[in-house]
Amino acid sequence: MPTIENYPAVNSEGKPSSIILRMMDVLELPNDGTLKNIVDITQEKFFQKKPDGQRKERWEIEEVVPHLREDVMPILDKLGMLKEFFPSEKKYDSALILGALTPSVRKRLNYLGDLWENGIRFDKIVFLGGERPLEPTKESPGILFDRKNEELLIRVDWQPPKEMPKTELEMMRMVWDQAKLPREMKKIRTQWIDAPMKPNSAGIKLLRPTTEDSIKIWREVKPIERKILAVSNNPHIGYQESVLKTYLPKDFNVETVGPAASLKLPLAFYLGEMSRWLYQEQIRLKK
Repeated sequence: MPTIENYPAVNSEGKPSSIILRMMDVLELPNDGTLKNIVDITQEKFFQKKPDGQRKERWEIEEVVPHLREDVMPILDKLGMLKEFFPSEKKYDSALILGALTPSVRKRLNYLGDLWENGIRFDKIVFLGGERPLEPTKESPGILFDRKNEELLIRVDWQPPKEMPKTELEMMRMVWDQAKLPREMKKIRTQWIDAPMKPNSAGIKLLRPTTEDSIKIWREVKPIERKILAVSNNPHIGYQESVLKTYLPKDFNVETVGPAASLKLPLAFYLGEMSRWLYQEQIRLKK
């Protein structure tokens, strides 16, 4: 069964794949064909910034090159950024739920529940979260407590907590508690990784932790698992697989899976994620 490794952004020689080169042609972005040059170009073109110089969050980006959508989407599909990826094996030491906004966390947990019902097994579930404050509009009480959300079934007997979650990890704990999942799966051991906020380069403003930060915190507790099933959702799977393989020990066997991408997202969202993936691959190859 195909995995994200069958859809590389960078080939075995450390060069951009033919699909990436095709993408650059379609986007009309002249380049010299090297990974560094393409990373520099896509970072400048697709990593949008706020007035204070900080990068915009994924949900804040503005559309770019919408006239190229019809030509670009098939190439994104060839990169594996639109597809569902299902586990290639039946048994793993741990399943990772990667942190995100509440709807994506629910989607990932629901997907893990579906995998369990399809016979996929794991001994522990690790939630990689952090102290990121909840986003007021995307993670409002109405969304957190929505029993009719589209991503995850809520237990009939679930009651909202007395205090509303304030951080990503607190939200992930609440989502785990409210989720209607297979009974035996809910009995599995859980581990909760809480990456702290971090100062910016000037040491003044605190920035939210990233997937990289939560992985590094998890490494500090010296996990003994070696066969890892990570659950994300597209178009993030390639990027997050690259992050995991960059910062986990080389003897870890990591496979990242998840549901297909929503085709309703702005084109800029996909291109920004492609840029992150290429940037992360550049880092991974240098380690």
